[in-house]
Amino acid sequence: EKNTCGILIESSRISIDSTCDCMFSTFGFLDIKDSNLHLKAKTNTLRADTIINTLNSTITVDYCYEAIEAPQIQLLSSTINIHSNDDSIESSTRYSKVGNIIVDGGSITTKSDNDDGFDAVNYAYVISGIIKSNGSPTDGEGFDCDKGAIIDGGNILAVSHHTYTDYKEISNQCIIYLNYYPTILDSNLTISILNDNNEVLLTYTINSSFGNVVISSNKLAIGNSYKLLISNGDEYNFEINSTVTKIVA
Repeated sequence: EKNTCGILIESSRISIDSTCDCMFSTFGFLDIKDSNLHLKAKTNTLRADTIINTLNSTITVDYCYEAIEAPQIQLLSSTINIHSNDDSIESSTRYSKVGNIIVDGGSITTKSDNDDGFDAVNYAYVISGIIKSNGSPTDGEGFDCDKGAIIDGGNILAVSHHTYTDYKEISNQCIIYLNYYPTILDSNLTISILNDNNEVLLTYTINSSFGNVVISSNKLAIGNSYKLLISNGDEYNFEINSTVTKIVA
């Protein structure tokens, strides 16, 4: 489906297996509301030259080159699962200088074989919701925000092998960056974060090999001490003194 004005999908159930793009709004918008999409493509699944909006929708991408691409992307209260060759979600600046991704509510899970799981060419704004993103084992990032990440809520787990974003702008919510690279840890390890009373606050099982991990949650606060445990036996005690805390293994 290619359109030069805009595409609106509302209260629909759609399945597409395409040898090209699934949906491409040329110089237009792509709005998906209260719908269920199951997609597979040789190139892109959802692409627009102005903006992509999703609201109260479920989007499953079995495989594609790039999954969701537009200058401005707003993912609102939607359940999104993506497996891509290149970027899973990318706010490109091909036809616009916007380049932002906004997430508010819902759940996003991405896996990129050769690039970023989540790529905001300018800013990422996370208001609420769950993001679990896997960058590629070669040169991809789990949570790539070129100009900054503005995180006011939500729960983020982003993993990759050896790259990370230097988060230039953070608001309200803390980020932990754990770096092991050049060491690469095996898949299926569990990471837990405990408070100073040894109460478990956060637990994640990482189903891919990784060299670094980015975690953000409203359960983490400046001025408090924590312990990070990995199921391989590694243990790190740390205190959060700023919005970004780096732990080097």
